[in-house]
Amino acid sequence: DEYNYTHPSLPSHGLDIDNRLENISSKIEDIIEYLEMIKDYILSMLYDEFRKDIDNLTNNY
Repeated sequence: DEYNYTHPSLPSHGLDIDNRLENISSKIEDIIEYLEMIKDYILSMLYDEFRKDIDNLTNNY
């Protein structure tokens, strides 16, 4: 019976589906982590620009 789990030509069994769900959810977690890194990067860039603008404003007065 265990042979069925790894054999690709046979219909999916519960274990196979569990493994796939686990893979998908770990991929989703990776994507979320990546998006959060991008978000942090963009926010820090925006913050730097914002600081520059503030500095320019305060230096002009």
